[in-house]
Amino acid sequence: MDLESFRDGFQTMLHIKAEGRRPEQFVFTFAGFIAANGMNSRSIGICANTLSQLRHCRDGLPVACVIRGTLERTTLNDAIKFLKQVKHASGQNYILGGGDRVGDFECSAGKVVRFTPTSDGSVVYHTNHPLVNDDYDAKYADSFDPAKAVKGNSEIRFQALENRLKDLQNGIDVSSIESTLRSHDSREHPICRPVKEKSATFTFGSTIMKLSDKPEFLVAPGPPDMSPYTTFNFSEIP
Repeated sequence: MDLESFRDGFQTMLHIKAEGRRPEQFVFTFAGFIAANGMNSRSIGICANTLSQLRHCRDGLPVACVIRGTLERTTLNDAIKFLKQVKHASGQNYILGGGDRVGDFECSAGKVVRFTPTSDGSVVYHTNHPLVNDDYDAKYADSFDPAKAVKGNSEIRFQALENRLKDLQNGIDVSSIESTLRSHDSREHPICRPVKEKSATFTFGSTIMKLSDKPEFLVAPGPPDMSPYTTFNFSEIP
């Protein structure tokens, strides 16, 4: 989760207790904001990447509310159904996992399109540019020229993810994920971004979600090459 450097020190963990049909939840965010990503005790996890190139609308559901609404669900199928049915206020990519399955969805005001980078769908990854959703914002569509497009921050980070993850389909574990999230394969545009001047963005926090029978939420409050991961365990296990 990359945010502005002035937010450093405001990393916040919300622990939402189970109530009625609502499962227990851990939500990583910053002070004053209801959700950046999170998971629940039913092994449903969600994280998001901004896609500002896609169309937005004023009467859609904001990303933080989409995350909180998803975490209210108790099955992955219900979570995916919610993500597909809701009207989205802004362009956003969501990686949604549950149990032994994971999916990636590029969402805009008018479309929800699934992105599958590997043939069997067992591994997904994304950064901050749309790859399958063409419901572009009007200003972006008018100014975008594919012939003049150059690889920028998002494209370079995506390539680094692809290089690291495409060969791990049969051997992904927490160690390999940590190594990827801490990586600096590009000096200018690394996956793990350090704290610099207050106007720049940095890796505000890094999360790893173990969506097993005994789910765990691992959180590094800051760049994970400098901040160690802390494990949060659920008290309510179905």
